[in-house]
Amino acid sequence: SVQTVAAAAEPSVAVVDQVVEQVTAPERRLAQEPRVESPPQPVAVAKPLSPAIPTSPVAAEAEPTGAQDFDADIASIFGEEAGELLAVARAGLDHFAELVTELKRLLHTLKGGARMAGIRSMGDLSHHMETLLADTESGRLASEDDAIAVLHASLDELHRMRDLAGAGQRIPPATELIERARRVAAGLPS
Repeated sequence: SVQTVAAAAEPSVAVVDQVVEQVTAPERRLAQEPRVESPPQPVAVAKPLSPAIPTSPVAAEAEPTGAQDFDADIASIFGEEAGELLAVARAGLDHFAELVTELKRLLHTLKGGARMAGIRSMGDLSHHMETLLADTESGRLASEDDAIAVLHASLDELHRMRDLAGAGQRIPPATELIERARRVAAGLPS
């Protein structure tokens, strides 16, 4: 039954919630810590012998050149904070792949359960969501924002479909959402 499929997915939803909690807990802790600010102190800054050459494909922002722009005390505090932020960012990036994989697995399970229950429209929408997540994961999408918007709308629709199925009502196909997912996957405006 639909309730059985939903109940089977609940532990996996808890796993997703745990991953999100692990990724965001250090950031929330940092936001709660008091900030120590010291007034800027003039510091002599040596001019580089040659212009800085960016070492990554990302365009480098212009560095401030005035002596009043650099404060060794603030830089020291920032260094500690930056280390923690970078550690959180690394953990988030590591968990991102796990989270996407878990979401695809949940949708794959939902797709199979819906199709076994004869609720093809739920299975079809779940399939297109799973495909859109795979495209997002592989970097083939022009707009991840559009993909996320379609995924949110699709999850809302899947909840509505589940409610209709639970009430014994027929569930029409989510033709508009599936078309939006296809357009996003093709790089077209949704």
